[in-house]
Amino acid sequence: MRLGEEKREEVAKELRSARKSDKETEERLERKDRKRNRQKKHREIKKMET
Repeated sequence: MRLGEEKREEVAKELRSARKSDKETEERLERKDRKRNRQKKHREIKKMET
């Protein structure tokens, strides 16, 4: 009985850490996208100035 409870806690902990890393990856990708969009906007502004 005790072994099953430990296993369940272990699986829950793995799920939490996996969810956390998924969230971190998602945030990193969003930051990259925002940076890329900002650079793109600046390039377009420079093109218009010339």
